Amino acid sequence: MIKKLMERINKMSAQAYTTLKLTYIISILILSAALALLIIDRRRYLDIARELYSLPQAVLLVGGIVSLVMEDMSS
Repeated sequence: MIKKLMERINKMSAQAYTTLKLTYIISILILSAALALLIIDRRRYLDIARELYSLPQAVLLVGGIVSLVMEDMSS
């Protein structure tokens, strides 16, 4: 299943691939920010870190949908 997914990603248009790649990067940055807040002061920033921890799921979902729409429009 992962092999099919990777083949599909490799066949994407440049714009859709870039959108998907930027979505991954933004998600990683958000998770890194949540981890940094927990390392700095767990008691003070716990609520913010929890919210940041759940945000990348939504970002990846929206980025995946936008990437698929861009792919369909280009073909």
